Amino acid sequence: VGELSGDEKAKLERDAAQLLSRYFSAAYLHQRPGDGYLGSFPGFTAGARKLALRDVDTVSDAALTGADQVLPRHAAALLSVVAPEGRAVGATARVFLNLSVSEGGRTRLVAVRGRLLLSPSGDTWRIFGYDLSLDPSHKPAQRGSDR
Repeated sequence: VGELSGDEKAKLERDAAQLLSRYFSAAYLHQRPGDGYLGSFPGFTAGARKLALRDVDTVSDAALTGADQVLPRHAAALLSVVAPEGRAVGATARVFLNLSVSEGGRTRLVAVRGRLLLSPSGDTWRIFGYDLSLDPSHKPAQRGSDR
């Protein structure tokens, strides 16, 4: 909704790519900056992080703790932006992440799918909510928002 200038679009794309990459690396690729799952949610608001810590089996690699190796195979995000009067005030990132999970000599594909809800915070963006599923674990989608 609304129009962004080419420069504003490019900046939003860069900022969102960095935010999502940091989250996916920390949450699903064992590259946490902190202890346990506390560091799994960089860029999340405090409220969304609290909800995510409750939902770690879906919004992180907690369900894959027995894996010997987790590697990214493919990642993509499609952004829908709300930009009244040429100013981005919110966005939804529809995310697709395919992981190659090796465990006990067997490798399987695990897909993370869903939405991350983004809001501007100063000169950057934060994740304030999510609606994600982790397949083929057949766990129900987890939803959380700090709003």
